[in-house]
Amino acid sequence: RQDPVWKHNGARFTPSVNEEREERGRQSINSFYEGYAKYSHPEWLIKLLQKSWPKNWEEILNANNDRPPLHLRVNLSKISRDDYLKKLESLNIHAKTHATSKTAITLEKPVDISALPDFYRGFVSVQNLAAQYAVDLLELKPGLRVLDACAAPGGKTAHILENTPDLQELVAVDLIDKRLEMIQNNLTRLQLSATLICGDATKPLKWWDGKKFDRILLDAPCSGTGVIRRHPDIKILRQEKDINNNAALQFKLLEALWPLLNNDGILVYATCSVLPQENQMVIEKFLLKYNNAQEKPITVGWGHKVTHGIQIFPETSGSDGFYYAKILKLA
Repeated sequence: RQDPVWKHNGARFTPSVNEEREERGRQSINSFYEGYAKYSHPEWLIKLLQKSWPKNWEEILNANNDRPPLHLRVNLSKISRDDYLKKLESLNIHAKTHATSKTAITLEKPVDISALPDFYRGFVSVQNLAAQYAVDLLELKPGLRVLDACAAPGGKTAHILENTPDLQELVAVDLIDKRLEMIQNNLTRLQLSATLICGDATKPLKWWDGKKFDRILLDAPCSGTGVIRRHPDIKILRQEKDINNNAALQFKLLEALWPLLNNDGILVYATCSVLPQENQMVIEKFLLKYNNAQEKPITVGWGHKVTHGIQIFPETSGSDGFYYAKILKLA
């Protein structure tokens, strides 16, 4: 039986347009499987990482294929980190602390949350080390009004309140009602409270009360390329075209939320992406457009300094991939 690819009406060695398309399709499929066979990632993502991080792309891929570590955030309003470590050790659960975070603990071996001492009393929460950096970057202090945009599942919302319980108000917004329930469940377990709003952060005039915020945390929707080891289906579900779509949404969110920030206020932009198109390139575009936006340097002992902000790569036994930038609103 003749292979249908070679059926044509022209000269034997002059492929038709359809044949060229089929050949390109075959090459694309072969390229996908070649990349997947070696690195367990789609070829488009491998090439994008190679271009973006020529010195780091392979370690990113390797970390993505590892089993994710289990990090905890100790609620320092209830117990010290050292005392919680003692509780873990008494149950033969071995863990270590991190010099870059005063709240983080990494378990030597993951356990079910029901095995964690006083989890349901709010002494501890599950949260990756990289996500715990957000609170310090916000420069919180008593009396501030804070917005947590795109807040679900609520880990950072809770961490803000644990860190600074005497805020004027914390408003947490998310687009999906069911996801707000996750935030509320988190807060209830920790005996905390915030103003929860179901709304579209790109359209704040539909839910905003007109009172400006002193701090805004925008943990923007993204490709999730920094947390692939926790969500391996990202390798299959994400497509290259999604990246530009995400960047457009991220910029739209920044533009929509910027008027809600007080002068001298700080906006912290965060993603769990390792792709510059969703991170420093979005911030660069925003800074070029808004004269009253000024980047605040992030001087920390973690991550990799990039053109704008700080990039964290996923590490085999450490942080997930994450990105942060700080923007000050000038008067």
